[in-house]
Amino acid sequence: MLLSRTQLTAVALLCAVALGTGVYFWKSSPKQPALPSSVASVMPKDMLAAMAEAAPEKAGKNQPGSSDPVTGSTFTGNGRDKLRCVATNSGKRLLRIELKAGEVYENGKNCVVILRGCNLEVPPGKTAEQTLVSAATSLESAAGEAAFTKSTQTFPKLDPLLRHLESHPDVSPAVAQAAVLALVENSPVEIFAKFPQLERQRQLEAGDFKMATADLVTVLQLLREIGGTPCALADDPQLKIEAMMDPRAHAAAMLYYGIGAEEEWGYWKHELLDGEPTTRHYALYGIARFHPEVALQMMPKWVRETRTAAIYRQAALGALALTHKAEAEPILRALQQEFAQEATLRESSDRALRYLEANLNRPL
Repeated sequence: MLLSRTQLTAVALLCAVALGTGVYFWKSSPKQPALPSSVASVMPKDMLAAMAEAAPEKAGKNQPGSSDPVTGSTFTGNGRDKLRCVATNSGKRLLRIELKAGEVYENGKNCVVILRGCNLEVPPGKTAEQTLVSAATSLESAAGEAAFTKSTQTFPKLDPLLRHLESHPDVSPAVAQAAVLALVENSPVEIFAKFPQLERQRQLEAGDFKMATADLVTVLQLLREIGGTPCALADDPQLKIEAMMDPRAHAAAMLYYGIGAEEEWGYWKHELLDGEPTTRHYALYGIARFHPEVALQMMPKWVRETRTAAIYRQAALGALALTHKAEAEPILRALQQEFAQEATLRESSDRALRYLEANLNRPL
């Protein structure tokens, strides 16, 4: 229905009056408080908690099967092989927390990675804790108890190692730690080896990473199994001969370096005649330990050869003692008398005799 001009004028007047009245009351009434930023900011806490319990929870947020840590989780660790998680469940439902291998936690320069993950269940209103196996990712990480927080940092190079550890629970934390540093930082042998370093430009001290030579060979085997890239450890010539000379590492070293039983004598001969000058005398010790019958015939000739460098003559005396054979005792006594006037050889023979007497017929 169309309105007449008179009717339109009347409607306009009514709207103007209504608008003016609204403006008047708005101006004259007390100022209204600002709206709250959220309902939660003005709702009583007990009501808010009750509504939260009753409301459907979002997927993945602190419900059974969730892998997200509860807000109350805290992490402390020694910066090395242990990271302790303490989680509190303030809700009314069972909380399941998944802590994954490969997660990184940090405290300033200190940085550790979880080597083996686990699932932690926290009943309602309870607190639970779990100690995880971790490893330092850098030589700069200091050892010592400290609080850690989860980091967004990742180390893709460690993925093959983490998969291997998942199916090989027998790998020791120390071996896994060395493998981590070898993969992430390509750390040199002096970081891990207990044996004295020869001809090194620098001597690195990292006492809490030190391990037996046999364990270092285990690290090499582990890196090979996971397809690790070539590293400083694998290429170190002193580590190779130290491992071959160490009775506890010998068998594993032969396997790792591909030296068969029929090839072992050739290895020692090569090291003695053409090996690294700094470790050539080690071959004399290796021959004494693993071929004592040969050593009993060979070493006296090396001691008496005046054209041979002094270090090899002294090493030959020590090698006779390393045979642990009773037959070596009269040979050493004869050499002791023969070189009574040469201080260096006499002292070496004295030490060799004392060692032999203490270890006579003792298994290597």
